[in-house]
Amino acid sequence: MMKVMVDSRICGYTTVINAKKEGKMIHIEIETICPKLSDFDDNLGDLTMGDLLCYDNKIRRMAHECKLCASCLVPCGVITAAQIEAKLMAKSLALKEKEICIKFLE
Repeated sequence: MMKVMVDSRICGYTTVINAKKEGKMIHIEIETICPKLSDFDDNLGDLTMGDLLCYDNKIRRMAHECKLCASCLVPCGVITAAQIEAKLMAKSLALKEKEICIKFLE
């Protein structure tokens, strides 16, 4: 299982994403108090490899349907956690680096 935390300081929510491979599918669970993300979690369902490899995927479509903010980092966190769980990205590298971030410079 891969566990990722998204700390969205601007909106004030911290979200934990759990990704677990079950056969050919990746099961996602999202722990959050954000009502929009709760709706996103309830409707996302399991992911396929296709959802992890193309830009127009179920994750982005569901983010749009659930009216997540365009700048919400959680969909990116879901993709990243699922890609690591599916072995499309090295878990050892992710754990070594610990985090990725966006920095506001001015």
